[in-house]
Amino acid sequence: MIPPEVTDDAPPGERAAFDALRDALGTDDWVVFHSLGIGRHITQFEGEADFVVPAPSRGILVIEVKSHLRVQTDDSGRWKLGSDGWTTRSPFHQASGAFHSIREFLRQRSLDFVGYPAGYVVWF
Repeated sequence: MIPPEVTDDAPPGERAAFDALRDALGTDDWVVFHSLGIGRHITQFEGEADFVVPAPSRGILVIEVKSHLRVQTDDSGRWKLGSDGWTTRSPFHQASGAFHSIREFLRQRSLDFVGYPAGYVVWF
């Protein structure tokens, strides 16, 4: 785990995901980055990936975590997470933006993940 401990101010969902990823069986050779800053984000000035998991010989997974106990969507594609107001910003688009930003960064350095499964998920 990089960093090796979750910060005290981390949302409860990120804390739970951190613990689950840290303690999962069969992951001793994995590296998990938590709160990875993305300086060259493809859709915004800068961004962050809640978790990036490059698992040797398995692939790479970007995880966006939402701690809210209630999630709603409406017919127009808006999202309501917990008691937050309605927004058009989808957690899946957040995860996709982080994933594609990391992929572009690696591709520019001839380190694209061709040949390995790669993707993104949202952990509610």
